[in-house]
Amino acid sequence: MEMQWLRTFADAADTLNFRKTSERLMLSQPSVTVHIRQLEEYLGIRLFDRIKNRVVLTEEGRHFKQQAEILVEKFDSTVDELQSFAQGYRRKWTIAISPLMAETVLPYILKSFTKAHPDLELVSVWKSRKRLKNW
Repeated sequence: MEMQWLRTFADAADTLNFRKTSERLMLSQPSVTVHIRQLEEYLGIRLFDRIKNRVVLTEEGRHFKQQAEILVEKFDSTVDELQSFAQGYRRKWTIAISPLMAETVLPYILKSFTKAHPDLELVSVWKSRKRLKNW
């Protein structure tokens, strides 16, 4: 099974539109169709029902959508972690900070901190105030 097939399926399952998926993934529409067909053949199940010019997820497709999204997310995070490791980072911190602080105070603090801790990768994440409360 190819990761690109999973990525294509996850996007197509989200949009339910192969043309939109082709635009979002920068693939030709026939490539999207081929990826879906290859994945269906590999799994031995139909993931989409084709009705006229529309596609809808089968029951199996709806079930597999969640699993495919998890696999794609895990793959992407593993690749990111490996690339960070290859660059010499051995630890990662994620910082949540207000935009005002990020633009004013934080650059000065981070400059000296990163010099003292070159093996630490700092990742900043901007989250809305509502999501930040639950984070």
